[in-house]
Amino acid sequence: MVKRFFEHAFEVLVALVFRERRSDRGVETDHGTAVESTGLATDDEYEFGHYVEARPEVEQLRSDGRHDELEDLLRWCIELAEAEQLVVEDLANFGDLPAVFYTDLARLYRDANRYEDEVAVLERYVSTQERLGAPVESEVEAQYHRAQKRVAEWIRQ
Repeated sequence: MVKRFFEHAFEVLVALVFRERRSDRGVETDHGTAVESTGLATDDEYEFGHYVEARPEVEQLRSDGRHDELEDLLRWCIELAEAEQLVVEDLANFGDLPAVFYTDLARLYRDANRYEDEVAVLERYVSTQERLGAPVESEVEAQYHRAQKRVAEWIRQ
């Protein structure tokens, strides 16, 4: 019973931080009406108890070729993961960001020739991990540097 209480309290804190971050970006949260478009999925769009539960749906959307929905879901997962880190940051770096959502989104952007977006999402992962004082996965860092080179080559063309 105590465990469930703390799990629920944690979920509430994550939801509050996520809503606060949305309001900081100029998004009204009381009625769900966007004052300024962020292009991000809202926390109300998906019925997962936690972003990690979205992995099967991510795989299904990828295999079905539903890229717009896949992008929205991955961005939602990233937003919630980052909101969760803001909450647990005070708990001695409870955990690291789930790199898989960032790399999946980066791959989606690369496949769509959206190289600048690929770099941006990988840079977001790297900078957030560094800000948290958490290690950056070497594979992600290598992918980030390759993406930067791709953008530089793409710009030169």
